[in-house]
Amino acid sequence: MKNKPNILWIFSDAHRGQAMSCAGDPNIDTPNMDRLQNEGLGFRKAYSNSPICTAARSCIHTGQYITSSKCLANHMPLLPTAGPQMAQVMREAGYRTCHYGKWHLSGGSVRQHFVSPYFRPGWDEWIGWECMHGHAGLGTYSETFYGEGDEDIRPKQIDKYQADWLADRSVAWLEKQNAETPWFHVLSIETPHDPWDVPRNVPWRQFREFEAKKLQWRPNVDEEMRIIQDQNHRSYLSQIKNIDDNIGRILQTLEETGQLENTVVFYFSDHGDFMGSHGRRLGKESPLEESSNIPLVVRLPGCLDVEDGRDHTPDALISLIDLMPTSLGLCGIPVPESCDGQDLSDYFLGRSENCPDSVYLQFELYGYFGRTVPKGFWRTLHKGDWKYSVDHEVGALSLYNLGEDPYEMNNLVNQTEAESRQREMNQQIRVKAEEIGDDFFTRLDAQLQASC
Repeated sequence: MKNKPNILWIFSDAHRGQAMSCAGDPNIDTPNMDRLQNEGLGFRKAYSNSPICTAARSCIHTGQYITSSKCLANHMPLLPTAGPQMAQVMREAGYRTCHYGKWHLSGGSVRQHFVSPYFRPGWDEWIGWECMHGHAGLGTYSETFYGEGDEDIRPKQIDKYQADWLADRSVAWLEKQNAETPWFHVLSIETPHDPWDVPRNVPWRQFREFEAKKLQWRPNVDEEMRIIQDQNHRSYLSQIKNIDDNIGRILQTLEETGQLENTVVFYFSDHGDFMGSHGRRLGKESPLEESSNIPLVVRLPGCLDVEDGRDHTPDALISLIDLMPTSLGLCGIPVPESCDGQDLSDYFLGRSENCPDSVYLQFELYGYFGRTVPKGFWRTLHKGDWKYSVDHEVGALSLYNLGEDPYEMNNLVNQTEAESRQREMNQQIRVKAEEIGDDFFTRLDAQLQASC
C-alpha cells in the first residue's frame, strides 16, 4: 500500500438490497452501483443488524450490536460512552473527516433539530440534520433544513433536491482535498425513504423514466397491493435512480481529481422497505428480506493490490457491524476492542476466505415517546441458506430456507419437516445471544413462563 487509502461511505435510507440492476431488479438500471460492484465487490447477503434508522446507524458508526451500544431504537441517542465512533478513530489516525447529511443518532422527540456536537464526535467538517422525512410540517426532500459546524445552531435551508444538493457539496469538498492528507467522508442521503409524493419529494427528472413504465413485481406482492403501491413504487425507483446518478457524479469527480485509485467507495443502506411485499405497504422493522437485506457494493482501488481473479459477487454473509472494522482494516488502522463486527479486509482483497458463517439481527421497538409498553422485540440468526427468527411474545416466529424459498412464502417454523433444523438453530441463536451479552432469551423465557 503506497498511501493510506481514502474511505468514502455513501449510504441511503430504506434502499432494499434487491432494488439494483446488479441485484437483478428488472425495473431499474443502476449503472454506477453496478460499476462499484464490477470494479470491486457486490454482496447479496448483506444485512442490517437492526432494520430501523437510528439503531442501524448506531451499528454503522460503532461496529457494535445495539445491545452493546445501548442505542436500541428510533429517537434514542447514541451516547459517546458507547465507545469510539468511526470518525473519532479515523481522525486520531491522521484522517480528515467530513460528514454531510442525515444523522438520526442524537435522540429527542422532535425529528427535525440541530444535532449537538456532543452526539457526533470526531468530525472536522459537519453539515447535517437529525431526520427530515416528516410527513407534515417542515422537512421534505426539496425543503431540507440543516446545521453547519459546531457553533451556529440557526437552521439553514437547501436550495434544491436534497440528494442533488448533498452531492454538490461533496463534489466541492472532494475537489479541495490534497494527496498528502487521507480522508474519510460520509455522504448520508435520506432517500429512498418515504414520503413519495410527486413532485415535492421525488425528482422529476428521474420520475419521468418510470412514470409510464410497466413494472414487474416480486412474487410475494399480491394483486391488491400492486394496485395500492403502483405510484409509490415508481417514486421509490425514481429516488434510487437519482442516488445512482449522484454516485456517478462522485465517481467522475474522484477520477478528474486523481483520487479514484486511492479511494475505497462503499455504497449501502441502513435497512430496506417492503414496498408491498408480504401484504405490507411500506416500512421495515422485520427480519424478512425486503426489510433486512441491504445493498452493499464496494469499489476497491488499485492502491490496495487486490488478488487477481477475485469473485465480484461473493456468497459471504456480512452485516452493518462489519463496515467499521473492515474499513479500518483496509487502512491499516487498529480496530477498537469495542467493535463487535469482524475486520473482513483480507476477505475483501482476496487474501483470505475467512468470513462470518452467520449474521445476527436484533430489534427492539421501544416506544420512547408516545408508547408506554415496548412491543415488537425479535432476534434472527441467518446461517447458510437458513434464517430463523424468535419473537418476544410468541417465541419461534419464522424459519425459512432461502435457497429454496427466496421470497419467504413458506414459513417452516413448527413444521415437522423442519423440526430438527429449527431445534438446531434455536440452540445456535441462544448461544450467539449469550456470547454477546444479549439477555433477550432470558427475558423471553421469563415472559413465556409467566404466561403459562
